[in-house]
Amino acid sequence: MNQFQGTYELIEKYSIRVDGSKIHPWGEDVKGMIIYTDKHVSAQLGVKKRKTLSDFNFRNATEQEAQEAFTTYIAYFGSYEVKDGYVIHDVQQSLFPNWIGHKVKRYYRFEVDFLHLEAKEIAETTGLNKTVLVWRRLS
Repeated sequence: MNQFQGTYELIEKYSIRVDGSKIHPWGEDVKGMIIYTDKHVSAQLGVKKRKTLSDFNFRNATEQEAQEAFTTYIAYFGSYEVKDGYVIHDVQQSLFPNWIGHKVKRYYRFEVDFLHLEAKEIAETTGLNKTVLVWRRLS
């Protein structure tokens, strides 16, 4: 079994601004799961308490409802490889279509039962240096 293989729950998602301050763009109450098999990864994460839509059929969501649902959740799956201190997710399908067919590179570090995944941000367009996801191993 490789070091990544297992199921993890999301404990925290935060970003570090260019000025060094820490923010929680989705708030501090997040929920998510990431699963690594020997070759594949599947991740879902978002705001823990999400608003329900006015209609049970998601195709009937208002523009505002759809916008909020889309910006408070991310889900994707694909394969992965570990290389030079990074885990690289090769995204095969995603709620965010721009990731499909791309390799999402994350610096990683393990700390006892925790996995930290760090994404370098584009400071010029986001004002952020990095976003960090802290996952706790469940199995």
